[in-house]
This record gives sequence, structure tokens and C-alpha cells, in this order.
Amino acid sequence: MQTHGYIYDKSTGEKILILVRQASYYRNLKRRFAGEDGNHFDDEENFLNEKEQLERLERLKNGETISC
Repeated sequence: MQTHGYIYDKSTGEKILILVRQASYYRNLKRRFAGEDGNHFDDEENFLNEKEQLERLERLKNGETISC
């Protein structure tokens, strides 16, 4: 299953548009640059804004696909 949405980088307040692919026990997130906002992914946003996960958030912002 695939959907689209957004999360916020809480340190900068930047809205990051994402493409989300659901796997069995995790989700793959990839940055997108256009289109409607879609769903707000609160859980993924909170996870990626934790101090230990900021490196993953930066990788997402740089265009890499990450897993949550």
C-alpha cells in the first residue's frame, strides 16, 4: 500500500512532503517535492524528531528513502 502525506521538522518548522509505503512491520518514507499535503503522520514525525533520530531526518531531507 502507498499513500502520501507530510511531517514537520520541529527544529526548523519546515513541512516535509513524503511518500509512504507500508511494509509488514515498518514504513518506508521518501521525500517528494510537489502535490497535495495529504495525511499528517504524527507518529513518524515524533519518532524522527527525537534526538537519537535526527540523522535519519536529515537523510530523508536529502532525498534518501528511510524506514520507520
